[in-house]
Amino acid sequence: IRENRSARLPTVNAGASITRNRLSQNRAVPVPPNATAYGDFSLGVDAEYEVDLWGRVRNLIAASVESAQATAADIEAVRLSLHAELALDYFDLRSLDDERRILDHAVDAYSQALALTRRRFEGGVASQVEVSEAETQLEATRAQQIDIAERRAQFEHALAALTGQTAESFSLAENTAPLTQPVI
Repeated sequence: IRENRSARLPTVNAGASITRNRLSQNRAVPVPPNATAYGDFSLGVDAEYEVDLWGRVRNLIAASVESAQATAADIEAVRLSLHAELALDYFDLRSLDDERRILDHAVDAYSQALALTRRRFEGGVASQVEVSEAETQLEATRAQQIDIAERRAQFEHALAALTGQTAESFSLAENTAPLTQPVI
C-alpha cells in the first residue's frame, strides 16, 4: 500500500559518475606527455511527476488496500481453522478418555464373567465353548483398550503440533471425570 501511495509523489533521481581515461602511447599521432590522462565528471538530476488524470494511481492504491484486507482475512481464516481443529482434537481426545473408562469397566466385568464361566465349567454346568467365548470377549475388549490408547496418543501429538510444542514435551493427563457439555 505504501509503495503504491508513493506513486502520488514526484520521483527524483540523482546520479554521479567519474571516469578517468588515458590516451594510448601507441597512437599514430604523438600525444604530448601532459595530455595522456584526463577525467570526465558527470552529475545528473532527473525529476518527474505523473498527474493522475485517469485514476491509475488511485485505483492501484485501492487495489492494494483490498489485497491487504483479503490477505488479512485469509490469515484469520487459517487461524480460525487451526482453533477449530484444536477444539475438535481436544474433544475427540476427551471422548476417547470416556471410551477408555467404559472399556476399563467392561474388562473388569468380562474378567469376572470369565472367572464365573470357568467355575461353571469346572462344576460341569458350562461347556468349553462358553469358556472360549468369554476369553475371546475379554481379549477383544483388551485389544480395543490398546487401540484407544494408540488413537489417544495420536490426538495428543496433534494437539502438541497445533499448540507449537513437541510431542515429547506435551502431555495431557487422562480425564477421569465424565465429559459434560458446557453451558452456553
